[in-house]
Amino acid sequence: MYIKCCHLPHGNLVYKDLREKTTGPWNVIISGHLEAGQPLEAFKLFLQMVVDKCELDLIALSNGLWACAESGNLLAGKMVQAQILRRGVVLDLIGTTALVDMYCKCNDVPSAENIFAKQQPKDDALFHVMIAGFLRNGCVSRAIEAFTQMVTMFIVPNAGTIISILSALSEIKDVKTGKCIHGYVFRQGMEKNVDISNQFINIYSKCAIIEYARRVFCGMNFKDTVSWTSMMTGFVIQGFADEAIALYTMMQRENTAPDTVMFTCLLQVISQLGSIRFLKALHGRLHRFELLEKDMTLMNTLITTYSKCGVLDVAATLFQGMPEKHLTSWNTMIAAYGMHGYIAQAFKLVDQMKQENTAPDQVTFKSILSACSHAGLVEEGLLVFRSMQEEYGSIPSDEHYCCIVDLLGRAGKLEEAYDLLKHADQLHNSSALSALLAGSRTHGNCEVGEEIGKRLLMLNPENRSAYCSMANVYASGGRWVEAAGVESLAELRGLKRTPGYSLIE
Repeated sequence: MYIKCCHLPHGNLVYKDLREKTTGPWNVIISGHLEAGQPLEAFKLFLQMVVDKCELDLIALSNGLWACAESGNLLAGKMVQAQILRRGVVLDLIGTTALVDMYCKCNDVPSAENIFAKQQPKDDALFHVMIAGFLRNGCVSRAIEAFTQMVTMFIVPNAGTIISILSALSEIKDVKTGKCIHGYVFRQGMEKNVDISNQFINIYSKCAIIEYARRVFCGMNFKDTVSWTSMMTGFVIQGFADEAIALYTMMQRENTAPDTVMFTCLLQVISQLGSIRFLKALHGRLHRFELLEKDMTLMNTLITTYSKCGVLDVAATLFQGMPEKHLTSWNTMIAAYGMHGYIAQAFKLVDQMKQENTAPDQVTFKSILSACSHAGLVEEGLLVFRSMQEEYGSIPSDEHYCCIVDLLGRAGKLEEAYDLLKHADQLHNSSALSALLAGSRTHGNCEVGEEIGKRLLMLNPENRSAYCSMANVYASGGRWVEAAGVESLAELRGLKRTPGYSLIE
């Protein structure tokens, strides 16, 4: 009774007062600790049960495996399996499911798959555990195969299994398989499940089929906050800012309270639109809900949005008013100053970080290097790049090399930038090569530009902007025949230029 009523301490007291502890009470108290999220304590009790030579039934053995799975203790799990084999116990379906779950959660997928393959019959719970194990260990294709086998055997998956599969498919953008599962869900009459519908909105949005996502959303009889947020995120990802605002207005009419994720999406929408009026209105609502003090990510996004909308003074005021500044907050404000060309203020913030014993990370260095690049501060940028490695022991990433190459390229130091890429084994970095190609065009260095351009086209032959930059390099050197040849090659491959656009409020 105490265990079921979530009063584990009282249950422990009653258990300790028992004169004779049989298998039943042991199972109850171990299950209680497992349900309370205390797998280590549960396993200690299981070991005590073994030491006391108490009879281990299927429930006890399943509990022992469950405890090992939740604590990720593979060695202990194998010890429990050894007890099963030593005692000649034949596990039932529940026990086998617990054994497979243990191996999956301890990252031993081959052992789990071997046990799974031998088990007959199989039920939806066993398939769910195996599929979850595949996904946990990054084996998405095998998870899909297991799901297909499950359907072929006419075993109806539960909602959790479908949601797990769809979540994995959205990450790898496998919309073809997602459509197949959508058809299966429709035939099984499970499309009314809100959580499943939310996952379909998510996968169609990430795969750029926003119209399918909209159809799923509009066809839902009941929409929870996640439904609205998923649809909003889809609009933001695909750049449909006006649609996102219209969705938010509809949400307000239906009196659905937005969560912090929704507000974060809205701020990203405002960044796309640059609407200061809407930003101030949303800021007021966040203040009324007292969300900014509770959510650091939301506050950082608000600072970024104000800076992108050109209201840097408000962004700085928000930052200075923060009672506690995390590393992400420092990075947000440094990036904001760098975006507007206020290099001195950005460096000042870095100095303040050091005084408050907050070490800069790779994001901090990227923001500073980017700011130096746009301001043409070559020596300062090189100094930051060196201190990143020598003082902080941080290994530069492709993005950092891209920033430093862009910095040198803008300053006309093309050979130095090219040598840096060669010595750092960064000739695969298409972003850095693109920056260097742009610098070659600006400074009229056709020789370096031609070499970089050819290498860039080999790396990314489908990049239309690379052909355009390469043609411009030839044109700047008066080599019109070569320029025309590059453009013709792009047209031959069916590559089209993406037109730019401007937006004003």
